[in-house]
Amino acid sequence: MVRHGETDFNREKILQGQLDTYLNDNGFNQAKKAAQILTKEEIEVIYSSDLKRTFQTAQIIAGFLKMEIITTPLLRERTYGDFEGLTKVEIEKYYKHLPFSWESGFLDSVSRHFKVESDKDLAKRVGKFFKMLKNKHKDKNVLLVIHGGVIWSIFSILNLAVKIGKNGKSIFANASVCILEKKGEGYRLKT
Repeated sequence: MVRHGETDFNREKILQGQLDTYLNDNGFNQAKKAAQILTKEEIEVIYSSDLKRTFQTAQIIAGFLKMEIITTPLLRERTYGDFEGLTKVEIEKYYKHLPFSWESGFLDSVSRHFKVESDKDLAKRVGKFFKMLKNKHKDKNVLLVIHGGVIWSIFSILNLAVKIGKNGKSIFANASVCILEKKGEGYRLKT
């Protein structure tokens, strides 16, 4: 799995969700570095979210690997509904009446009222993709170029522990490469 490269929204800490943003110059460079790492892997299929930032990242990687890309809306980032286009600070300011705690199910608690996709709905969508993947590409090395929220969902679906970096930040930085290895019926984080 590769998270998309950086966008200006990432840099400004603006929630993108399903807003269709583009990579910035740093994002293009990050994608090239990820591509160089992935040339050492035996990738057989590339899937990407159909949002521009992931597709641009996938195009760079596919260029290095000389492969085609299959896009799907099933791998899109979670929709943040009314919060898309705002920073967490702005959301906390505008919606002072809400019990903010970003790490403890907050999004699920506001999902209906603010049109935010719940963890359950995100997992259901990503689960559909995995069912198709298992049927269509069993035992193949597949690259997913996706979003941070989708990576978190995949780890949850596969019952893998997710590490948190310094200051509670995700370990899934822009254009980070995360390799999972199938072990029996389950998976383990290889790198």
